[in-house]
Amino acid sequence: STPNVTYVLQGSSENVGLMLDDDPDLFRRNGVRIVCMGGTLEKEHEYNFGLDPVNTRRMLAASDDVTVVPIEPSFHAQLHGVEHFDESKDPNPRHNSYSVYLNGDSQISMAMAQLQLALANYGTHKEVADGRTDIMFDAVAALVATYRRKDLYIIKDVVATISDSGRIIPSQENKDGAISFSVMTDWASTHAADEFKYLAAKSVAAGTLIEFGHS
Repeated sequence: STPNVTYVLQGSSENVGLMLDDDPDLFRRNGVRIVCMGGTLEKEHEYNFGLDPVNTRRMLAASDDVTVVPIEPSFHAQLHGVEHFDESKDPNPRHNSYSVYLNGDSQISMAMAQLQLALANYGTHKEVADGRTDIMFDAVAALVATYRRKDLYIIKDVVATISDSGRIIPSQENKDGAISFSVMTDWASTHAADEFKYLAAKSVAAGTLIEFGHS
């Protein structure tokens, strides 16, 4: 194992469970930070946490530094429409994030566009016809994992239990099954969510991470 790394989880916690079976103290002993996309604060069911709730609970308790990115803030991470920016921070603020994404010429941009069109042709993704992308759940988790632009989102420490359907339920610390971890509860503002979308679109279009505004 490699000490002091960030482990990003974007799906089932089954693999984490298998690692913990072999070494229950693996993450904590090596100071591993875990960032995972999953769980819901308001709805009754969330797919990722619901896939393997037992190992999800083990994962959340496996390190002293765990941050959860639930589905609620991710709903605002979809490229479409017109976002508004300070012109002093970006030379083309009137370009909406979706048009920036579509006009990218990087290898990753072309590959993603081809995949999206292929899915649309199969009738599984009507987002293309609507002029938008899928919700970028995993991209939000990746942003949090990088520690970049922490001014864009809100992180809060919570004590909670996890239902079998993936709901994060605030709880008392001494309640059976309660776990302490951090949660991205929301974006700092509507402008912050728009800025993230535009940053993500520009990075995909260029094939490299592009930053503007605050560090």
